[in-house]
Amino acid sequence: MDVNKQLIDESIESFREYLPKLIKGSEQVLEYFQSQQDGEAFSTLVYVIEGLQWTLDLVSLISPHLESKGIIIEESRITEVMNDFHQALENQDLVLISDILEYEVLEILREWLNSLNKH
Repeated sequence: MDVNKQLIDESIESFREYLPKLIKGSEQVLEYFQSQQDGEAFSTLVYVIEGLQWTLDLVSLISPHLESKGIIIEESRITEVMNDFHQALENQDLVLISDILEYEVLEILREWLNSLNKH
């Protein structure tokens, strides 16, 4: 097997395995915010943001290979959402942070996971 192909396949598998953990972490942040445990929410949110950045970096590297397998990952969509998310963080808008996480980020992550699991 070609070394590059093997690395790409391993990266795709790592992506597939990591997404449920990132989804769970994101859901945990929401639970903390909803129960007004803002300190815990922000502590966990740091890890979620790092995880999102890792996934974005990975997707930018392997997206042509994902597309060749019929797996569609809309980089521009998540980039736009992340820009809104960072703006909400800068403004310390807890409601907007929660809304973006719940209704946009989690939706995208679940779509990605479903797409990966179909192939």
